[in-house]
Amino acid sequence: MILSVLRQCKDTLLNFLYPLRCQGCRRYLPASPVEHVCPDCRDILYKSISKVCVVCCKEAPENASVPFTCKTCATRKKPELIFLHAGLYTGLLKDLIKTMKYVPRQFITDTLGEYLCTFIDKQNIDMSLYACILPVPLSRVRMRERGFNQAECIAHYMHRRYTIPVNTSVLKRKNHRHPQASLNRKERLTNVATVFSAKKDPSLEGASVILLDDVRSTGSTLYYCAQTLFSMGVKHVLALTVAFNK
Repeated sequence: MILSVLRQCKDTLLNFLYPLRCQGCRRYLPASPVEHVCPDCRDILYKSISKVCVVCCKEAPENASVPFTCKTCATRKKPELIFLHAGLYTGLLKDLIKTMKYVPRQFITDTLGEYLCTFIDKQNIDMSLYACILPVPLSRVRMRERGFNQAECIAHYMHRRYTIPVNTSVLKRKNHRHPQASLNRKERLTNVATVFSAKKDPSLEGASVILLDDVRSTGSTLYYCAQTLFSMGVKHVLALTVAFNK
């Protein structure tokens, strides 16, 4: 009882000195429990998650059973590389990602991790099929500027949820190129063609893995990372992102 009162006093004092605000609408939030988006913004965010085909991400009927595979994908062999995204890079989701990366605010990675896991659960994706999660690595320059790798932070949130190992030792970014966000579509396709390398890991030969990033635009970063993984013996790659920038 006394400990509970002390915790409440601590939370109240901290919120007085450093008030929590919704990262969407900037509304003030209560001291406890610690949240980073208000209930209204959370509702807006989670309403954007819909059932999709777990191969091509085409929207599924709301009453479809999950995991859902559309008629086209059901007649084809499962591809080695699958792209899935939880939402579109627009509105509140876009604002949260930009704030996380460019302010920057690392704590928003937990909000995005929870959002991505909600998408995974809604699709009923069997996470036990995957040997590990490989976050797309940042360059040393970008890591020094931002102070954290957002993909790695989200991967660790997923690990806490599903107990899948996070592997940061296999994929390496060899050098720094122009940031993808600063380039047009044609430039993005070639900007990262020779950037990634992989350290051989016998445990991943013939395995299925999750390749994780925050945003997919052209898909070039994920594609070249996946090709690097295939070259070292990985069998299937699920390229998973929080958002897709059409």
